[in-house]
Amino acid sequence: MRLELRLGSQSEWIKIFDPRDWTVFVPCEEAIDQGTSLRIDLDVGGWLVTLRGTVVGSREDPTGVTVALGAAEREKINYLNGYVRGGLLNLREKRRLPIRLQVTYGAVEGPANTFTKDINEEGVFLFTDKPLPENLSGTHVGDRARQDPTGVTRR
Repeated sequence: MRLELRLGSQSEWIKIFDPRDWTVFVPCEEAIDQGTSLRIDLDVGGWLVTLRGTVVGSREDPTGVTVALGAAEREKINYLNGYVRGGLLNLREKRRLPIRLQVTYGAVEGPANTFTKDINEEGVFLFTDKPLPENLSGTHVGDRARQDPTGVTRR
């Protein structure tokens, strides 16, 4: 199951995330059973991240669910906490350029059209609502005009 969580400001993350037990409160109107695996598409002021976890509880005021985040999310949460507290370090070695290019890629359901967010010699970030599976170790991107595929590792 997939939920969207849009936060208007960085300070809202601090209100919904509990670092004591690594849970996050996700407002939602629908009832979701405990034990349900969730994908949370989180938008913190335009900074996007996908989190995965399991529903461990629900609330009525405000209405929503409490989600325990998996151990695999630790690096994302640490990065996110640094971002919202203003102490984010840029761990990239190479500069990314904010270039918007139209892209067609092979999604699981077939070709999908989207745009790039930014790019450097190590890869591109794409805006998409049809992400490739996380267990995919690599993909190939090609320039149709040159017919010159370039290997790109998915991270």
